[in-house]
Amino acid sequence: MKFALASLAVAISCSSLVLADNCRSHIYYCGYNLLRRGDYMSTIRSTLIDANANMNEYWINNTLFLCKQDDNGAIAYFSACSNGCIDGGFGKSDHCA
Repeated sequence: MKFALASLAVAISCSSLVLADNCRSHIYYCGYNLLRRGDYMSTIRSTLIDANANMNEYWINNTLFLCKQDDNGAIAYFSACSNGCIDGGFGKSDHCA
């Protein structure tokens, strides 16, 4: 019984960690910061395709995306950063150089 309760506690804490990896609403993120937060690669790729934007390693990392307000980590294409993308710091939007 104690093992089952301990396993349940671990499962609950892990599920909250997954939720914490989503981007924060109304914040702009460089692609590389989204990739650090969680499994955003397929979402970034599909967002770039929808925007008819360049898609290679540079542009995946150096494009700004807006985190939407829907709490599931959805993003929207905002801008390509041809001179690089700058980390704005915790809780602040990233921006183009």
